[in-house]
Amino acid sequence: MSQLVISRSLGAKLALLMICVASMTAAAMTYLSATRFSDFIVKTIEDSVTSSAERAAKDLGSIIEKLISETSVSISKVSSKETNATKSDEDLSAALRNNTDIQAIALFKVDKSGAVLTRVATQQAPTNGDQSYIETAKNSMTSIVEEIRANESLLRDGRLILNLMPATKLPLYLTAVKYAIPNQPDKYAILTIVGTMTHLQVTLPQSRSTSAYVVDYNGAVFVSTDEQAMRQKKPVALSPLLKQALARKAPSGFLDRFTDSEGREKAGSFSQVPGRIPLIVIMEKDRNAAFYDLTRMYRVSALSCVLILLIVAMVSFFSAGSVTKNLSDLAMATKKIAVGHYDIELRPTSQDEVAALSHSVNMMAQKIRVLIAETKEKGRLEGEIAKELETARTVQSTFFPKQDISVSNLTVTGNYQPATQCGGDLWGHFTIKPGVELVFIADAMGHGVPAALVTAIAAATCQSVASILKE
Repeated sequence: MSQLVISRSLGAKLALLMICVASMTAAAMTYLSATRFSDFIVKTIEDSVTSSAERAAKDLGSIIEKLISETSVSISKVSSKETNATKSDEDLSAALRNNTDIQAIALFKVDKSGAVLTRVATQQAPTNGDQSYIETAKNSMTSIVEEIRANESLLRDGRLILNLMPATKLPLYLTAVKYAIPNQPDKYAILTIVGTMTHLQVTLPQSRSTSAYVVDYNGAVFVSTDEQAMRQKKPVALSPLLKQALARKAPSGFLDRFTDSEGREKAGSFSQVPGRIPLIVIMEKDRNAAFYDLTRMYRVSALSCVLILLIVAMVSFFSAGSVTKNLSDLAMATKKIAVGHYDIELRPTSQDEVAALSHSVNMMAQKIRVLIAETKEKGRLEGEIAKELETARTVQSTFFPKQDISVSNLTVTGNYQPATQCGGDLWGHFTIKPGVELVFIADAMGHGVPAALVTAIAAATCQSVASILKE
């Protein structure tokens, strides 16, 4: 029973070893595949969001530049003799008709004393006749120009682009462009354009896992697919990606992992709008959604590993059972041999080293059986020879006198002790006639039966001689 337990234990160890090897192999392959797939996903995300951000920045810049260029054509010269006139201007109205996204255009002349509205044109009011929509745009332009006059640093490279939704609650944005007035170095002109956000929002791609928005150099949202974010007056929370973008050390960049204000892991890219437009496009992608395929691959790999381990366990169990059965039979055979049972014959079911050892044990048991048989036969023969030798010794002992010789003229005492069962020594005594005694002593060469035979012949000869002499 203990031997059987040991065999099973060895089989369990072999099975466990095979399972461990298979597990480590499967885990290593899964890890390498997941690592490569993870790098591939990161590279795919980088290519996707970077190209989307750059394309959106290019499209956004093209729309704004087109808007500015089309309206600037209508203003070829700012006359110093122009009066303050808020009535519609035909040249500016033509620019409005060419771009329905523009709601209002106004030209201001600015000097130290203040800003003067010189030319203005507004789009026709919406179909519901709500003229306050246009009035809000005009008022926004006037207030922004006053802010620029008070703080000219608001103009970056002679331009200002501003989201009006926090102030007007309407989907409007304002573009202000500074122009120099010929021959009037102490004065300049500002062209202000109020447009709708529709075409700008269209340039931003959106999906369930991707969010896109545009910020100015202060970090405030300019355009977004989420209008609620556009209504916020304060800048958005500075994520690592946004900080990198606002640093403006490179026109574009990518960050493969960061956490937003809500604690969600994201990857994203940024791209500055080309030209002199102070805007930056931000693209953010949810990493959990992006790595969903990787997570699914992990699950599939885990299930595959479990299936492989089950198969390996079954194969290991049967393989180890075959090996341990041969070892168990071998152990039982050696135990029988140890207690003297040599009539065994192992029949291994494999062709490995254990089978070779089993055949060797079979040969050993067979040779032991032959040796025991030979030993028995030899013992039997030796017993018979011993009996024969004992008989020869008994016979030879009859050749010697049974007692000391004591006659009138002779006294002989003798003792004979052979080195082996029988030997070649001999002595004897015959009385020929009164006063004549025959005493003989003989020593045959050699030992054992041949010498004893010689002494027997010698004894017989002496007896014959004695008989002849008596007669």
